Amino acid sequence: MKLKADDIRRIRKVYKLTLQNMAALCDCSTSLMSKIERGDRVLTDSVALKLIDELQLTVEKVERINDIYETYRID
Repeated sequence: MKLKADDIRRIRKVYKLTLQNMAALCDCSTSLMSKIERGDRVLTDSVALKLIDELQLTVEKVERINDIYETYRID
């Protein structure tokens, strides 16, 4: 599964996680997580795999998260 910067932000918003919480899940800094969300840094495989593992993400789950985000305009 390939995650994009938009996916990262949407996942965080739907799960109601702070940048700090999301960074802790991925074992990276809050600054790095913020830069990944904004597209200023590339999402590394290690960060993506950690997030996928921690949240047990699947392609279907990410699609559902994106649907929820769009439906409810979570921001």
